[in-house]
Amino acid sequence: MTLPRLERQDIDIGDGLHIAVHLGGTGRPLVLIHGAGAGASGVAHYHANIPAFLDAGFRVIVPDLLGFGASSKPVDEQGYPLTRFTDTLAIALDRLDVTRAALLGNSLGGAIALDMVLR
Repeated sequence: MTLPRLERQDIDIGDGLHIAVHLGGTGRPLVLIHGAGAGASGVAHYHANIPAFLDAGFRVIVPDLLGFGASSKPVDEQGYPLTRFTDTLAIALDRLDVTRAALLGNSLGGAIALDMVLR
């Protein structure tokens, strides 16, 4: 699922892995962090909200978390602890030159947002 006002970029996060990120708008960065579950991805989770955020003037950043959507799905000894989601999302945002952003997360995405803020 794609939205016509978003473009997709695959962000290299090292170790041969990437995070798929959908981007649109030019204002203050807003990162929409999806939850877990079958078929979970950023655009699938937030598709109904994205147009309103774009219309409000945000730079909307919608990642597919590691292991979800169009992002890499590594099968390794690290598994998928909260810290890995937070670390890989932070790397992707850094590669996009995002140093400050509003974070909006649902379920697992809320835990990731809290972990990022607390760090």
